[in-house]
Amino acid sequence: MVEQSKNKPVTKEQITENLAKLGNTPYSAESIEIDMDENIFIPRSVLNEARRMAVTALNDARTLAPIYKKKNDIDIFNVNDTKEISYSCMIENISQYEIVKDYDFCRIYINDYKLYSELNDNKRVYYAVDSVHPRGNFDDERLLIGSTGSLLNAKYNVTNSDYFLNARNSYSLMSLYNTGIDWVTISPETTVEQIGKITDGYNTRYGKYPNIEYIVYGRIQLMVTKHCAIGEPVCNKCKSADYALEDIKGNIYPIRTDEKCCNHIYSDIMDK
Repeated sequence: MVEQSKNKPVTKEQITENLAKLGNTPYSAESIEIDMDENIFIPRSVLNEARRMAVTALNDARTLAPIYKKKNDIDIFNVNDTKEISYSCMIENISQYEIVKDYDFCRIYINDYKLYSELNDNKRVYYAVDSVHPRGNFDDERLLIGSTGSLLNAKYNVTNSDYFLNARNSYSLMSLYNTGIDWVTISPETTVEQIGKITDGYNTRYGKYPNIEYIVYGRIQLMVTKHCAIGEPVCNKCKSADYALEDIKGNIYPIRTDEKCCNHIYSDIMDK
């Protein structure tokens, strides 16, 4: 309560000194601005209570979950106003392409750059960038990337991210979109129920549904290694037969060898 001073009016310095007494709190006052009338008196108890109320309000504000609003530049990302379903596929050779090209796939991923280059006129075709032997920088290409080192390409290309980046919540989705990623493949460890919560949470925070992909059929790549488990480098054994690893429980893990003799080891069961 502010009163008219009868004897000694309070000064700005006295008010500042009292409000800055934050020793029992995690805060410190860098500056305090005071706009006051002349010849007034404020009891010290009132100033103390005002300081306590301010600290309580600050504590409450810090413990509340932040509410994210859609930024003005979010519209540059290709996000959806509604939930729509489309399909993509991953292929390895021209025979598979001849089969899938007439189906209604929005994106066809190819892990062979030479084949991708030959089919580049088809705007649905994307090159799945090798995470072990990346080809360097790309310009004006369509890419599927699976490593953080390849994120720089997102600014200069039409780029989607693979599940290796392990996106599992709305925050990681937005982080990837902010790099220029158009579509994000959700981690295969995420359940359908969790995906629903992620997309609804994203819509609540940013006002849009995210562009996400989820693997519904196929084997999950568990690891890739430069060490060949089949034979000596460039022995070409993998060209004449199919190879796999078998664990002590009898589970079979297929091996695919790329053009640079790296072994890609896949899950023992098909994801469905």
